[in-house]
Amino acid sequence: MSHLVWTPAQLADFKVRQHREDMLRPAIVATVNASDKPKKPARKRNRAPKATVPYFQALCALLRESGVPEPACEWQFDPQRRWRFDFCWVSNRIALEINGGLFSDGRHTRGAALLKEYEKINAAVLQGWRVLTFSPQQIPQAAEAVRTLYWHQP
Repeated sequence: MSHLVWTPAQLADFKVRQHREDMLRPAIVATVNASDKPKKPARKRNRAPKATVPYFQALCALLRESGVPEPACEWQFDPQRRWRFDFCWVSNRIALEINGGLFSDGRHTRGAALLKEYEKINAAVLQGWRVLTFSPQQIPQAAEAVRTLYWHQP
């Protein structure tokens, strides 16, 4: 086995060529292995819990007047899909969804998000839930609808 002996000029030339190849390699590898890109980390939900949003206190005050108990917040009704109701009365199977951001290009105005919301609500109805959907501006109407369903069971 013979050993190669490089002159200093040959070694410098090799290092320059190696550096050029290293500079080109990431672009080539990125196009070949596009599916191997690391996935983005899951977004953190920087939302306040439902029990702390301003309309929650207004909703509870209106419901207390008619004798309806305080709802469960962010209750998970489907463990496989991890779907949650904003508010619900589990014993009566009544759910209340408050869809905000309607006038500020929020989640509930985009097509893909709406399709997912429809899927969630339809699945809940098929499981026997009665689901009401309102905007934050409709809290008085939401409270009246919940009161009606709560006290007038079919």
